[in-house]
Amino acid sequence: MITLTSPQGTTVTLLNRPGGGSFGSAGNNFCNTVLDDEGGVASIQSITEGSAPSTGAFTPASPLAAFKGQNPNGTWTLHVSDMERGDTGNVRAFSLAVAGAPSCADDASPKTVATRVTMPNDAGWNNTDADIALNAVDNKAGSGVRDITYSAVGAQSIPTTTVAGGSTTLTINAQGTTTINFHARDNAGNVEVVQSLTVRVDKAPPTITITAPVNTLYALNQAVTAGYSCGDSVSGLVACTGNVPAGENIDTSTTGTHNFTVTATDVAGNSSTTTVNYRVANSNPTYNVRLLYDPTKSHKIGSTIPIKIQLLNSLTGVNASSSALVAHAIGVVKESEYAPGPVEDAGNANPDDNFRFNNFEGTGSYIFNLKTTGLTNGTYILVFQAGNDPFTYGVKFQVN
Repeated sequence: MITLTSPQGTTVTLLNRPGGGSFGSAGNNFCNTVLDDEGGVASIQSITEGSAPSTGAFTPASPLAAFKGQNPNGTWTLHVSDMERGDTGNVRAFSLAVAGAPSCADDASPKTVATRVTMPNDAGWNNTDADIALNAVDNKAGSGVRDITYSAVGAQSIPTTTVAGGSTTLTINAQGTTTINFHARDNAGNVEVVQSLTVRVDKAPPTITITAPVNTLYALNQAVTAGYSCGDSVSGLVACTGNVPAGENIDTSTTGTHNFTVTATDVAGNSSTTTVNYRVANSNPTYNVRLLYDPTKSHKIGSTIPIKIQLLNSLTGVNASSSALVAHAIGVVKESEYAPGPVEDAGNANPDDNFRFNNFEGTGSYIFNLKTTGLTNGTYILVFQAGNDPFTYGVKFQVN
């Protein structure tokens, strides 16, 4: 009896005691014998004792088709046994031919998957640096990934770079649109078709420009048209919104300090906010300012000028100066300029930039010891506010 067992453990009976119990006494039973499902018309089981040695092609006792679909690589086992008591023999030669066996050569290219480690938003934009992971795998029976090659063009340029192994990570930090090209190669030399991935990065917030209102004083119920614009040169704007739409009037319906705010958002999700403070007051100031010094007198640059004033009720002319009514210095401007500069008092005579109140001989007044260091020749205005009055007041002085 002869059986054949595959590396997967499937056993097929090739010969099962043909020709009767005394078969084989005539000498070599099998010589140049081929067993094949399609190898001949006669079955090996049909031979008799008188036909030995059996030479030629025969079909086996059981079909070899039981091995179809199995991987032929591995150890095959041929088992030969003589069921007749006292008989002896040996196997001189045996070979196995696998017809139609799959090729073991690696002729398939590896595949690379690009993963966005830093996920973009729904619009496909990152507002931070974007990390990209490249991972390549070869086919199951392949030779393995040898290396990955990548490059980038667009906002960020990366020269052709090859890294050993099946994985690598790269970072896109340039603002704008970048295209990454990549492919893998296996140890058999198979090269993947080049793939590409588009990465968009915008890390800068939009710009905001407010032309109206400005940081100044407006009259109660004055018609002031809001003017502002927003811009974003990378991903583009999604929204540009102010207290009121541009072209409509701002709020001047109540006196006091007001805030006008504009917020902008771009496609990448960056946002910015700009605020302008403005004041609204009655058309006429609450107080008139009486000067207790000569504004036409020129003072030496670097000297200290005592600015003495009284605040009078604008309707009655009565002196309203008191310790409860605080005069607070805002800044110093040159007559030809609009932006106030810093206020410097001499020593600590005017803490918190407040005028010092004097009640000399029962006549209330204020004094601010103004230091002129750093000024240039010209006429200046000391700008101040009185109590909660939103109106801004100013008094002149000269230096040379």
